[in-house]
Amino acid sequence: MVVNIKKITAKLGNSDLTNLINKLNSLKKGLDEADKKIVKDMAEHVEQQTNNNLASTAYKDGNEDARAYSEIKGKTAKAGMQGSQVLYDEFGTGTEGANSPHPDKGKFRLNAYNSGKNIQPDVNGNLYWTYFDKSTNQFVKTQGIPAGKQVYDAKESLRKKKKEIIKNRVGEVISKL
Repeated sequence: MVVNIKKITAKLGNSDLTNLINKLNSLKKGLDEADKKIVKDMAEHVEQQTNNNLASTAYKDGNEDARAYSEIKGKTAKAGMQGSQVLYDEFGTGTEGANSPHPDKGKFRLNAYNSGKNIQPDVNGNLYWTYFDKSTNQFVKTQGIPAGKQVYDAKESLRKKKKEIIKNRVGEVISKL
């Protein structure tokens, strides 16, 4: 990351040193505020990207209540997805999930894709289970859903964008000196 450094010079007189101290205090205050703005910008980026990813999710049913969120408190933030089915949305389920696994699934203590008491083989040996779809008021037979990776993809997007966010916010502070 390249940041243009601003040169500050001062003579060794009292008023010049006082002026230099004031500029340094202003820089410190500006960088403290920039920290908060960087955290806010990053959390909002993840929330927006997660929303975009949710909007383009191919598989939806009447039980879907997932939504993106961010919570910002000073220099800390959380961002991601909330809802009763977010684990299914993010990591996928069943045979479909196993065929397109989530890259981070192994980092969490989640069941294997084709596990659970309701999974049954059909006459061809394909695994399926049923669930109740509130929108159609019917039971649906499914082989699962692929991993949506909405939050994972938002995280990867932030990895690419974070240097730009930091550079812009720090650059704003330095330009005001």
